[in-house]
Amino acid sequence: MFVTKTSDLRVLHVIPSLHPGLGGPSVSCPSLASAQAELCASVGLLAYDLSESALNRLTLPNWDRVHLHSIAVDPLERLTGIRARQVINSLLGCYDVVHIHGVWTPMLAQVCRAARDSGLPYVVSPRGMLDPWSLAQKPVRKRLSFALAWADILTHAHFLHALTEIEAENLSRLRLGVRIQIAQNGIFRETILRLRSMPGSEYSARYGRYILFMSRLHYKKGLDYLIDGFAEYVRLGGECNLVIAGPDEGQGQKISAQVRCLALHNRIISIGPIYGDEKFRLLNGAQAFCLPSRQEGFSMAVIEAMAMGVPVVISKHCNFPRVAEMKAGYVVELDPVEIGQALLAAADSNSKTGDRGARLIESEYSWDSVAPKLLSAYL
Repeated sequence: MFVTKTSDLRVLHVIPSLHPGLGGPSVSCPSLASAQAELCASVGLLAYDLSESALNRLTLPNWDRVHLHSIAVDPLERLTGIRARQVINSLLGCYDVVHIHGVWTPMLAQVCRAARDSGLPYVVSPRGMLDPWSLAQKPVRKRLSFALAWADILTHAHFLHALTEIEAENLSRLRLGVRIQIAQNGIFRETILRLRSMPGSEYSARYGRYILFMSRLHYKKGLDYLIDGFAEYVRLGGECNLVIAGPDEGQGQKISAQVRCLALHNRIISIGPIYGDEKFRLLNGAQAFCLPSRQEGFSMAVIEAMAMGVPVVISKHCNFPRVAEMKAGYVVELDPVEIGQALLAAADSNSKTGDRGARLIESEYSWDSVAPKLLSAYL
């Protein structure tokens, strides 16, 4: 790379999909690209099937300055990533560094190999996918993929981008001999101001006072712990309902059976996925937000809840100790009794708890500080 100033950099971000149902990276990746677009010469984003529905929900500052590159996808392409290799080869001369978001998929592997073959530096953000818990899921497949492809890809990266100190420690244990740069997810200050003005009264009128779970219904998100914890909350006299918002990724039927078994069907409401501005209206009406995950990289949903001034209850596996340090919410073990007690405290807490969380996000987790940090690391 011959560029010496961040203002001259041309950066290409690569992610398999921007579908909102795929979780935090579908929000954080375009947000980072938008934040960098104001600071450097050119920013692009490459993904499979950039549909209008996926793009229209993105109301980000400077989003119109991000150059979008879409790849048509079919089952063979998902298996091989050959079309991605062809497209990236045509784009490499237009960019100085490639930043990929995720691991394991053939598309991302092909992009890294193409960049390496052309001498272009590439950066890898594993997004928690190389944490011990994640590696223990489908371990044989992942060990084989790591040995045959990803160990070599990661070793030759310009650097690895970790979201937290904990993720950086986990990456260092892989002994890849590559630099690790820590930079957390963020949120735009102007977005915070706009979202806080959104009314949540319609949801309060519909669901009463409620605690909110807003994430994918996936095993790792710990919704089963939350249901048991909510049963404890009700036993302790808690009066809020629980609203579950998110796409079903294999846990819907199990959770429904658990709710019936605990006779909580009149206190727990599942409303399916909510995206875009509507999710912030839902947050604005919540008394508390809970994410008792078994594993997280660095949750965008938690950042968004705190930015809205909502007290949060999160597991220690969300890797966000600042919540407890700043008394902006509660960090708990995966224990239903502890979760229930924390829900009771959070839902009944005064506004100062949520205000402390909002100030923390605005002061320490803004894209205004994260974006330049990564741009400097690219050089």
